Amino acid sequence: MAKFCGNCGAASDDNANVCGNCGAPFAAASKGGANDILAKIPGVNNMKPEQKDQVMKIAKIAVPAVAAVVVVLILIFGIIVPNTGARGAAKKYFKAIQKTNVEDYIELMPEMRQAIYKLDEDSSIEDEVEELLKDELDDLEDDYGKNVKIKIKITEVDDMKNKTLKSIEESYELDEDLKGVDIEEGKEIDFDITIKGKEDDDDGDGTIYLIKEDGKWKVWNYEVDI
Repeated sequence: MAKFCGNCGAASDDNANVCGNCGAPFAAASKGGANDILAKIPGVNNMKPEQKDQVMKIAKIAVPAVAAVVVVLILIFGIIVPNTGARGAAKKYFKAIQKTNVEDYIELMPEMRQAIYKLDEDSSIEDEVEELLKDELDDLEDDYGKNVKIKIKITEVDDMKNKTLKSIEESYELDEDLKGVDIEEGKEIDFDITIKGKEDDDDGDGTIYLIKEDGKWKVWNYEVDI
């Protein structure tokens, strides 16, 4: 196992007291090291593997020096925060549409909406969503051409209005199968959106509404003005 120099970033043997590249001494690492620090930071376990690898590389370099721990936390939150929680769910939703990613799209569907799809005994929810996403992509390609790319930039995040959230909670209570679902909170996220294809492109803005359902963010609805 190697450890990394806080001065130059070079790898050295785990038992080394000084860096073999620049000669800087290694400070005693805190108990548990980078893994323990990362485990305490919300959102790490939800990152993509490549993001987690990037964070680990930063942490392994910085953890040996106490002052550097502050730096690494700033860097980590710069990577994690924009891509997790309600913000991450919003970005993931539009990426699922762009990539026709059935699994991610279903993961972001509220239980109430999933229940509607499950009523069709002749077709699975996966088949229904795949057809929905293909139709959505066909419409986008008709307007913009092939290789459609969707990019959103989040501009504001607000709590969902109490009246709106209460209405959603009441709709769940009316369904016997959904009474046990816990709606914890809601967010309204404003964003700028760019849609580009081979033949055309457009800029606009919109709002996406999310609810936290049994601890997971789900997309309730969205509107786009282009």
